[in-house]
Amino acid sequence: MEAFNALTADETKLTTENIRTVEREFLASAQVLLKSEWRRVKSGEWTFRIAKLLAMIVILVSIAIGCFAAYSTSWPERNSSPQPASSQLGTPLGQATLPQGAAGTKGGSAK
Repeated sequence: MEAFNALTADETKLTTENIRTVEREFLASAQVLLKSEWRRVKSGEWTFRIAKLLAMIVILVSIAIGCFAAYSTSWPERNSSPQPASSQLGTPLGQATLPQGAAGTKGGSAK
């Protein structure tokens, strides 16, 4: 900006060639400044970075808990399998005990 102020101070120096020289210097300085500022803005402020990191952690932990809950409810517990009745533990297969009153009758009347 100092070069531009010096250029405009004397009207005899206001030629297109002098203006273009100052313009090139100004553009080069602006590009350096904008490049550094863009890097800073692109990465974000510290509070934004921390919030983004915490959000990712919360999301990943929630997904892990959800997967664990879905997995644990989809498989039955080991101790919840049906146990045979205590009266049938000693009887061989196919010889289950009949209820009282039905013993000895095979579809007909007993005499």
